Amino acid sequence: MTAALSAQQPDGMWRAGLLDPAAHPAREATGTAFMTFALAWGINHRLLPRAQTEAAVMRGWNALTASVQQDGKLLDCQPVGDAPLGFDPSHTEPFGVGAFLLAGSEIAKLMTQ
Repeated sequence: MTAALSAQQPDGMWRAGLLDPAAHPAREATGTAFMTFALAWGINHRLLPRAQTEAAVMRGWNALTASVQQDGKLLDCQPVGDAPLGFDPSHTEPFGVGAFLLAGSEIAKLMTQ
């Protein structure tokens, strides 16, 4: 948890290069969605301390919602591949949308606790 939290960037996103975010500075919604989901799930299942984790979860969620267009398209999704490469920020991926929905489901549970 500590390593995951320290890799989050000031805008709430986790970059494709967790240990070197400057190498891949583009917003990246898929990894951010998975990290947000995992941390929120951990809080919801009482495996992670809410007091130390919730702010990062909410920063991640806010960053993710900023990647959703008015028509509902999720932007900033890195294509499937073997390494992080540059990509068009308007790109979307089905797995990215799925990760976004998983994160949203855990955020909804978190807000009712």
